[in-house]
Amino acid sequence: MRAAFNSWGVRSSSNSETRFSQPFAEAIEANPQQGTYQSGPTSVDGIDRTYSYVRNDQYGFVVNVGMSNALAFAEWRKHTMIVSGMGSLFIVVLVLSAGFIRRSWKTQEEAAASLREAQRIARLGRYAYDLRDGRWTSSGIFDEIFGIGPDYPRDAAHWLELTDPDTGEELRRYTEVIVAQRAPFDREYPIRHKSDGQERWVANKGKLTLDADGTPLTLVGTIQDITEQKVFEADL
Repeated sequence: MRAAFNSWGVRSSSNSETRFSQPFAEAIEANPQQGTYQSGPTSVDGIDRTYSYVRNDQYGFVVNVGMSNALAFAEWRKHTMIVSGMGSLFIVVLVLSAGFIRRSWKTQEEAAASLREAQRIARLGRYAYDLRDGRWTSSGIFDEIFGIGPDYPRDAAHWLELTDPDTGEELRRYTEVIVAQRAPFDREYPIRHKSDGQERWVANKGKLTLDADGTPLTLVGTIQDITEQKVFEADL
């Protein structure tokens, strides 16, 4: 027979009548085997408590002594506040970090733009020459100084063709010496502009990069157009 409960929490059956509190009655009506409930205002001492219960074949229901909700949830609230505080702190740090990163990127972009502008004004190009295969890369200003385009072959033979025919062999020997001595490249020499054939002067400053064994890998450096300086010196 299904148990029924009146508004006072009285469990009625054909054999007996047992008085339960209303919260307990509602709890076992919803979950007959086991569960929890809060005493609310029905607690004899007026303290809201949380109880647990489980059905037992020998004793019927076993109800565990209730703990004050304020005490039961105190530790949970403390951890919740700690986690919440750490989460808030993490969000603040994340927002500040994002702002710092954005400012850093902007600063780096502005610095790079300023450097490019300074290089353009100073007519300063950049290059990287791989000593292992003779391949090289160059910046746009480098290409402008020599009068070449993006389709110009970047190999060893065409690197020498960028110099004046009278100084090409001398520069090749000079490069061999600085590679053998692990010395920096620092030389001024004339070139023939590929587009108009005019003679110009450049200052080439480079530095070798070495592997762990000290073997030269690349020659990285700058090329500056110093034609006006040479013209001025000649006039003097």
